[in-house]
Amino acid sequence: MIRLAQMEDLSGIVSIAKRAVTQMNDEGSDQWNDQYPTLKHFATDITNQELYVFVEERIEGFIVINQAFATEYDELTWTDLHKDAITLHRLAVNPDTRNRGVAAALFTYAEHVALERGHTSIKVDTYSLNTKAMRLFNKLGYTNVGKLLTATRSEPFVYYEKTLGQADAVGM
Repeated sequence: MIRLAQMEDLSGIVSIAKRAVTQMNDEGSDQWNDQYPTLKHFATDITNQELYVFVEERIEGFIVINQAFATEYDELTWTDLHKDAITLHRLAVNPDTRNRGVAAALFTYAEHVALERGHTSIKVDTYSLNTKAMRLFNKLGYTNVGKLLTATRSEPFVYYEKTLGQADAVGM
């Protein structure tokens, strides 16, 4: 089941995030660290009703769905305007349940949310060293729209977009 996160979910969310940081770092990506994301980020996401959790017996993953586009998004050429799109942040899956479809289910749910809200696309980015995220985006039908270097990283971020149609909402 996927639902909006509640404040009482914070410990489970932070636990998954910490484990995800360790795994990402072990895989060669320093996209996340001990300063991002933090409990404060997740508490704000919950307060704003933007954080969704995938729950079986416990929280197995989470994703933030909103329209908070980084300023770098304005430097790229997108199919849809930002007002017609949502963006995704802070996706993580419990390392013990990776490769069981949790991330794909969260993305499918995000597509459903986007369509319900009248949006026509989803925009997302990841650090270029996060090869697992890039493989996931490609597998789920997202199109690479470009790369940009930021002042805080030595490698570029990669940006993706998926245009949605009614077929994307099937099965929800």
